[in-house]
Amino acid sequence: MDFKNNINYFKKSDTPKFVGMGMMVVGVLLLWLGMSYITYILSAVLIPIGLVLFFIGASGRAGDSEIDAFIKRRVDGMEVDLSEDRAYAKRILKHIPPQSIEDYEYREGLMLTKAKNSSLRSSEYTRSLLYILSDALYIPVRTISLVEDHTDNKLYEIPYDMISGIEITRERRTLPFGKQSFSAKITKLCITYGDSLTLSLPIHDDVGADRLVETIQKVMQDYQKAQKNTEQ
Repeated sequence: MDFKNNINYFKKSDTPKFVGMGMMVVGVLLLWLGMSYITYILSAVLIPIGLVLFFIGASGRAGDSEIDAFIKRRVDGMEVDLSEDRAYAKRILKHIPPQSIEDYEYREGLMLTKAKNSSLRSSEYTRSLLYILSDALYIPVRTISLVEDHTDNKLYEIPYDMISGIEITRERRTLPFGKQSFSAKITKLCITYGDSLTLSLPIHDDVGADRLVETIQKVMQDYQKAQKNTEQ
């Protein structure tokens, strides 16, 4: 797989493309208006120069939509059918479907750029699937690189008895890349479990993030009540 265009997405500005497009538009307008000999000369200069700048800016660099499609291809196919495994079949909560959470990773050392909508993007992306079982969380996690052929797959199964905390954390951090600095809003689903272990998963910062925590906490409470009733 050729990652050169993805690397250029972070390293190469698309400003020449838009400058070239603007020059071509102005050149065409001047040619159409044809008010004087000078306008014809200007249009004859602006259109070819604009065309060259447009192709320089557009060639060899992935666009936002191409990056989106690349990510989708690399994170698809993570789903598992736990109902086919007898060890999990009876523990599935049928009223709670698997929850997909995902976002870019933000830390020093990653490539960074702004998309057309001004959102910050990085060269690493993580998608997680949360299967909320009756007694545990089953979590496949996949982290992909956008600029090299590297994929990291991990699987966590965390019994509710081991979980000491679950929350959404939000912070702002200034990260450098090249000659620029970017303000990154980092939102994570953080699960503390075992002997002070923490699993931090990138998640989009919206109302769904807090609702997900509430859902998990409710299932955990129901599990703890059921355990107490069994012991009595």
